Amino acid sequence: MKEKYKIEMGKLVLGGVFFVILLCYVFPLYWMFSSSFKTAGEIIRIPPTWWPHLLSVEGYIKVWRPIWIRFFINSFIYAGGSVTIALFTSSLIGFVIVTYPSKIGTILSWAAICLIMIPFTILIIPLYLLIIKLHLLNSYLGMIAPRMVYPFGIFFMLLAMRNIPRDLIDAAKIDGCTPLGIYWRVALPLLKTSLAALATLEFVWRWNELLWPLIVASTEKLFPITVGLASLIDPYFIEFDKYLAACVIVVVPIVIMFLSLQKFFVKGITLTGMK
Repeated sequence: MKEKYKIEMGKLVLGGVFFVILLCYVFPLYWMFSSSFKTAGEIIRIPPTWWPHLLSVEGYIKVWRPIWIRFFINSFIYAGGSVTIALFTSSLIGFVIVTYPSKIGTILSWAAICLIMIPFTILIIPLYLLIIKLHLLNSYLGMIAPRMVYPFGIFFMLLAMRNIPRDLIDAAKIDGCTPLGIYWRVALPLLKTSLAALATLEFVWRWNELLWPLIVASTEKLFPITVGLASLIDPYFIEFDKYLAACVIVVVPIVIMFLSLQKFFVKGITLTGMK
């Protein structure tokens, strides 16, 4: 009886801890969403109101300008281009290293692991100088170029590739399939869930990125949505209704993407690295 009581208390405490953690994540989103429909005066009212007394879309009207459509297009080009190229290079490199073992492949795999531990901010100056020499400033290619080969993606796909039965690869070789054919017809179809998980992570990271696009793009026509959001912050005054409405607009696409790929994301994360 005492042991059962201890187990039940342990589950109760663990559930309470998880609830508090969940609340820490969910409450800021709730506050952002509800406050986006408040008036500017109600947002800063003390004591605060938990739900708008009068639903107002004034913030959305203020923030929605034609240039914001351009910001969205730029973000989709930047995030979508980075994800597409990173998925191809990461899966191809992972396939070569796992399928055709060699000393060079071992060195590349360890290099990918080491590069994951290096903060991107350390690489900004040399990357910026390289972009200048290649005349890629103020271009989509200049924004996407540093993300074409992604160390975390290579490491992730290395783990996923090791789940593919070796017998399938050997059978494809016996049937006369070329290395590229094995990669395209055998490996990729078996990696759909892992690719979906990596695509979700990469898209969210690139969609939320501010620093690198802000450095490379100096014209408003190339600004992604994060730079457009940062431009709403004035050093002396912030229109909170306008800013919170913009935050909701920015969050909606990645929430939709995550919900649509949630099944593949969870499955891909779970299966990657299992043998």
